[in-house]
Parts: sequence; structure tokens; C-alpha cells
Amino acid sequence: MLNKALKVMERNADEVETTIQKGMQWVLRFILISFMILSVPMFLYLMWMIPSL
Repeated sequence: MLNKALKVMERNADEVETTIQKGMQWVLRFILISFMILSVPMFLYLMWMIPSL
């Protein structure tokens, strides 16, 4: 009985870990993509502003 419960708890812990890892992967992807999207216009804007300074 106790052994079964421990196995179920281990499986649940593994599932929780994998879901946390997947969530962290999506957060990192979102941060990287948003940084790339924002960096291009900022770079172009700076290249446009620097000669006028």
C-alpha cells in the first residue's frame, strides 16, 4: 500500500517537474523572441539618431 502511494507520488513529482520545465522553456522563448523583436527597431532608431547628434 505504502509502496504504491510512494510510486504515485514520484510519478506526480516527475510530471510537475516536466510541466515546470516546459513552462520555463516557454518563458525563455517569449523573452528571447520579444527581445529580438524589440532590438531591431531600437538598433535602427539609434543608427538614425547618432548622425544627427
